[in-house]
Parts: sequence; structure tokens; C-alpha cells
Amino acid sequence: MKRFSADQLRTLRNEIPIHILIENELKIPCKYSEGMFRFLCPLCGEFMASVKKETNLARCFVCNKNINTIEIVMYDKKWKFVDSVKYLQKYYDASIKQSSRDSIKKIGAMRNNKVSGSGPQAIGDILKNYLLKDSIYEKNSNPKTFERLENKIDQLSKQVEQIRIFIITIARKLNEK
Repeated sequence: MKRFSADQLRTLRNEIPIHILIENELKIPCKYSEGMFRFLCPLCGEFMASVKKETNLARCFVCNKNINTIEIVMYDKKWKFVDSVKYLQKYYDASIKQSSRDSIKKIGAMRNNKVSGSGPQAIGDILKNYLLKDSIYEKNSNPKTFERLENKIDQLSKQVEQIRIFIITIARKLNEK
């Protein structure tokens, strides 16, 4: 019987967004309700299960059971642990390969579309193009894309705030003279 490393299992539990796995790969009936992602629990059949994205865990409030990515595959497909881990490893590897292909395509598109002497772009245009080109809504998209985009937006917001404070400080100094 194959043994899986602790790192491999940790990666499969934490790096595959469980809500994407449930909705796009396993095709478990789901919906967004009151701002929460809810799905049909494969154990009890009730629509009282939801996902906490921060912990990448699902929880059924009828069964009172926390469920990780490996367990959701086991319960949904009625497979043993080893088969579920092998399935998730293939899914994860395919996601990484697809992400690499998408990145290479993006780099090529950026090179081809580069206009010499082009000036600054509006942040809305950059985000719109990024979201459209990155295809975060597709089945095999990189699970971390949206999270990286949110982090970049946070960084940009902090930089804009620093610039705003800097401008206010200079304006005050100029007014004092």
C-alpha cells in the first residue's frame, strides 16, 4: 500500500480550495445564500453544509462534521482514503500544469500586445484585463489566482494611501511658507 508524506497530504488539504472542488470538480449541488457558499452534504443529504474559506474546511450543521478536501472526495465518491488521495493528487497536478500553460500564454500575450511608449493604465482596466485573461472562473484555473489578486489590490491600496499622506504633508508644508 502506498504511503503519502505529511507534506503531500497537507498540500492536498490546504492548496485545493474546497469550494472549487465541490462546485467544479465533484459537481455536488451547491448555491450561494446570504453570502455563504452552501452545498448538499454527501453524508446526510441536507443542504446545511457550508465552507469556511479561511480554513479550507466544510462543515455540515446537521451532521456536526468538519470535512476537508480528502474527506469530501471519500464521502462523495464513496472511496477509500488512498483512492481519494490519488484522485486529488491527479486533480492538483492537472491544476498546476494548466496554471503553468496559462501563465506562459499570458506572458506571450503581454509581449505581443506591448505598445512602446504606452503610458499609465487605469487600475480598472488592468483588473478587468487580468480577470478576463486569467480565467479564474474556469474549471482548471489556478486556485490561488483570486487570492493573489486580492493581495495585490491590498498592496496597491496601501501604496495609494502612503502617496495621499505624502501629498497632504507636502501641501501643508507649502501652505506654511
